[in-house]
Amino acid sequence: MEGRKKGFTYTVSKEQLDEYRAWSIERRLKWLFLGNKLRKSLPQKTIEIQESFRQAKIEPAGENWHLELLEQMAGRFIKRNQGV
Repeated sequence: MEGRKKGFTYTVSKEQLDEYRAWSIERRLKWLFLGNKLRKSLPQKTIEIQESFRQAKIEPAGENWHLELLEQMAGRFIKRNQGV
């Protein structure tokens, strides 16, 4: 099934998992909360694009597309949450 579209994947090393496991429950919950808050603060169009990537309906353009997307998301998140 070489030609089958897969969406995107990422890997997490054993060291990264061990580091996460070492965090306190409070820190883990805060990290998850902030990730969910970031996702909810995104424009609907951005969420739709992300879902299209996940479902392999569209392909990324350019070598550093993921870095550009992260920069845009972080900038919007910071702008929306200044003073919170």
